[in-house]
Amino acid sequence: MNIRELAEKDLSYILEDVNGFSHEVTLTDLSNVSYNVRCWGADIGLMVDPATGANFIGRNIEIYCRRSSLDLLNAPEIKTGWRVSMTNVNNDNHKLIVKSASHDRTLGIVRLVLETKTNAS
Repeated sequence: MNIRELAEKDLSYILEDVNGFSHEVTLTDLSNVSYNVRCWGADIGLMVDPATGANFIGRNIEIYCRRSSLDLLNAPEIKTGWRVSMTNVNNDNHKLIVKSASHDRTLGIVRLVLETKTNAS
């Protein structure tokens, strides 16, 4: 096994491990085509003001998907405006919108910053 194959295998354990922090996620593109994939997610409800260090209520939702899993589904490059449906650890279903998508082709990861929208249905 070469270093790229080892890195890809490790990435699958990190981002798609069903016993870890991964979630079943449905990504829906701008043409209304959906793709089901496992992604690692973080939903943080407390933010820190970098200038003062004070805590305040805020929400930062990110998911990280493995590019090769999306390639297997023939998914196009994810862009701002895609819809995301996912269930959190409390079994609450969330409908979100992709605010930004960062594609790291070296690591094989797609980082999606999400936001809640009333029209995310």
